[in-house]
Amino acid sequence: MDLASLESDELAKATEEVRALAKADPVAFWHVQAPDGPDGRPLWDYANPSQLAFHKSQARTRVFCGGNSAGKTEACCRELAYWLTGRHPFRQTPKVRMDIRYYALNYGKIREIVIPKLMRCLPDGMIDKSRGRDGYNREEKILYVRCPWDREPHRI
Repeated sequence: MDLASLESDELAKATEEVRALAKADPVAFWHVQAPDGPDGRPLWDYANPSQLAFHKSQARTRVFCGGNSAGKTEACCRELAYWLTGRHPFRQTPKVRMDIRYYALNYGKIREIVIPKLMRCLPDGMIDKSRGRDGYNREEKILYVRCPWDREPHRI
């Protein structure tokens, strides 16, 4: 699709369709073909090179270090979304029960930054809202996520 040739109402409609896809299933959105990409690569292939290296790594334990705004939180939330949906572009993801830990210097950063970003990275319907209005139990400090292959929610 040549975006430059679209009329403004067509462009607005196309933009709204892309936004709807991104909101409904962010993981699928990252795997669509980039419009007018130089070689038709998926969107994740245009990511920050250090983020892409993190996602492509086959190491059992991985740590993403970097300065402010290096993309650490975005990369880790996407990685969690890949594992929780079972749709990792570079690794086999076993469909097993997961209790996931996320570490930060203080809990406030997790509550204010990480949880909302992770919630935006997961497809609609995966957050278990029966555990709290947004799926996040503030008392337990746990986010409950429903994986497609498991009846019981996973704890993050």
